[in-house]
This record gives sequence, C-alpha cells and structure tokens, in this order.
Amino acid sequence: MGQITILQEKLFSNMKKILFIHPGQFGTQTSTYNYCLLLKEKYKINYIGIDEGLANRNIKGIKYIHIPQATNGCLMRLNFFKAIYREVHMNSYDFVLVNYFIFCSIIRLFIKRKIVVEIRSGYIFSSFLKRFFYNMFLFIEVKFFKNITTISQGIVKYLNLPARTSIIPLGSPKFAYSKKDFKELKFLYVGTFHERNITTTIKAFAQWYFENINRLNVSYTIIGHGSKTEVEKIKNMIKELKIDKIVSYKGEIREPKIAEYFNSHNVGVSYIPIKKYFENQPPFKTFEYLLSGMPVLATATNENIKVINDANGVIIGDTVEDFYNGLIKIYTNINTYSSEKIQKQSQKYSWDYIVTFNLIPYIERVSC
Repeated sequence: MGQITILQEKLFSNMKKILFIHPGQFGTQTSTYNYCLLLKEKYKINYIGIDEGLANRNIKGIKYIHIPQATNGCLMRLNFFKAIYREVHMNSYDFVLVNYFIFCSIIRLFIKRKIVVEIRSGYIFSSFLKRFFYNMFLFIEVKFFKNITTISQGIVKYLNLPARTSIIPLGSPKFAYSKKDFKELKFLYVGTFHERNITTTIKAFAQWYFENINRLNVSYTIIGHGSKTEVEKIKNMIKELKIDKIVSYKGEIREPKIAEYFNSHNVGVSYIPIKKYFENQPPFKTFEYLLSGMPVLATATNENIKVINDANGVIIGDTVEDFYNGLIKIYTNINTYSSEKIQKQSQKYSWDYIVTFNLIPYIERVSC
C-alpha cells in the first residue's frame, strides 16, 4: 500500500500545474468550471478569484484562493493583483489562463510566459459609445498577451483580435441519452435577461395559445437572471396576459437542479435579439438544449445559423410575428424530430469533446 501511495505522489508531483485567474468566485464562470472538472485528473489546478458570497461549487482536488469582497473596489482589485503576484512567485506554473477583465494586462508585468488571456465575449452595452470604448480598451489590452483564445471566429472578426488568436469553442455538459415524448410541448428558456427582450416571446406564445386554446397542450417555462426591472417586466407580462397557467417564471436556478428542467422539457428557446453585438456570440443554451435532445426555436444570429437545421429546430427572426410563426412551425414539424438523433449529432458541442480535442492540445502546445 505504501508503494502505491509513493507512486501516486510521484505521478501527482510530475503533473503540469495550471493556474486559472478569474475576477469572480469559482463556479460563476461556466467554461472555467467545466475546464477544471475535466482537467483535474491530468493536471494540478489552482484558482484565484474574488469571493462573491455565493454558495460554493468547489471541486475536490483543486486549490482555491478567494480574495474577500471590499466596499472599496480599487482596494479589492489591488488585493487581487497582490494575491496573483504572490501565487506566481511562490509556485511555478506551466500554464496560466486569465479570463479577461479590465486592467488584466497588469498581470503581464510579473508573468512573462506561458500565460493566456481568454475572451468569452465582447461588451454588449446598448450604448454604442460605451460599447465602442470598452471593446477598444479590450482590443488594446489583449495585444500585451502573446497567447489569446476566444470562442468563435466571429468574435475574432468583430473585436479585430490578432491573427494569433486561437479558438476554443463554447460547450455544454452532456446529458444522459433519453427519448423525449412530444405529446405535450414544454418550451424552456434558460439564460440571462440582459438586453434579451424576453417579453417578445411571451407575447407571441400567448397569441399562439389563445388562437388554438382548444387543441394545444403546451407550456412555457422561463428560468434566468436579470435586473429587477427586467424580471418585473416578465412577471407583469405574464400577469397582464392572464397566462400564468401555461407560462411560468421560475427565477434563477443553477446546477445541478437545472438539469431537472432539461430532462422534463422538450423544446428549447434560444431567443437572442439580432443585433451586431450578439451576432457572433455562440449561445451556450443552444448547445445545452441540443445535448439534452431538444429541438430548438432559435433566432437567426450568425452562430445559431451554424448549429440549427431542419433536423434539430427552426430558425426565426426576432419580432413577435417571427416567434409566433416559429411556434407554428415547431408544432407542425414536431413528429419529425428525434431526441436521440439530436443528442448524438450534437456531441461535438459537449465540454468533454472540446476539452479533449481543443483545450488539452492547446495547453500542451503553450506549456511545452
């Protein structure tokens, strides 16, 4: 037994060491969480972030350094940089991944090599000037990094990122294979409400339902997070249209409980307003719906168009009329969808696939 323990310790000590740096609590960034979950057997992983006072989603075997929140934002950010500085000078890392945040380029002053900046999105403020300023600042900062990753070629083009930028696609957890029953249509929206105009989908759903009230067996569940104003708009719309029996707002639900809704519902709603700053953002929930075997009612953003076809859903515009027509088409085509085929054909969008065939080769290339 002692020899096995010594061997295990030797193997562990020979593992390459990875440091994840993110300006938030561990588990709040979906990609980082899944990277750690799938890399922990192959690499020794540490994480530095800022404690947001949320419930822990810690993974056994990973070391966490969480900086306490402070009322003074500048002081908190200074403490964050100090913690990063101490960590990289006390330990030798083979690969350091920084999830982009404003002024993250300061880290380049004390980490000279094997560091990667990861850009998950451009800024999506409704104000053009604000969006332009922040995206320009991002563009300038990332030039200080030799190694850059993002989630789509569209974002590379939109943000004018350097040609050396590598693509590590967005993914979704796998779901157990299941055959969904489409006798009753249970629509599901999961995601943010920020700039999403979800009330558009509620109006269309109510119109479709009341026009076919005697022959439709349907429901629509909305799960997500947003500002108090955005949430109130959704709740008030449901109340005003008197559709609380078929449309329900559940608030924000996280893993693992959220899996229950993916298992119990059978049509996903990937509603993203068709705006330039959303066009090239791969929709995480589209992949989740597909990997759970759902056909998807999706707006025609550049990234949704790459994923959705006649075999796994319907592409629509972003108006009330567009969504209404999409509901009709989904209902008309429902017997042509196979949840098992949708799942199997979508495995390339799973975190397992992306980590194995995209992320690990990239880590090995940068850390060699």
